[in-house]
Amino acid sequence: MTKYYADHLLEAIRLHNAHGWSYNELAEHGYRYSKGVNDIIRGTFNRFVKIGATESDVAAWLNGEYLTNVKALEYHLRFVGGRDRQISSVTLAEELGVYDIDRLRCMLRGMSITHYDLCYYTDTLDLDCLTIR
Repeated sequence: MTKYYADHLLEAIRLHNAHGWSYNELAEHGYRYSKGVNDIIRGTFNRFVKIGATESDVAAWLNGEYLTNVKALEYHLRFVGGRDRQISSVTLAEELGVYDIDRLRCMLRGMSITHYDLCYYTDTLDLDCLTIR
């Protein structure tokens, strides 16, 4: 996503968190974006609102900080990477562009407990598998 669109997305999320406005209500309050901006960020905005993300969560996702922000990783698993699949932590790390596989495994273990509706992570005999529902 380009910086132009990312700035508009961050502004929309900030206004949502501050006032509780939906994407359509932003336009009603004078924050009108062009049709191109609307088409590109409306879906992303609605998905972040669905998972309860804050402005810092969105910024972390835009910067690729998946190992420091659970919401950024959750957004990727729910909406970007595809559903109904199994993947190893090494393959997921390559997909995300991260290098600390041990940190990723720790986050996936935690997400298996806190986000049990999204994913299930097993690690047995150094063979791991993440099941994304």
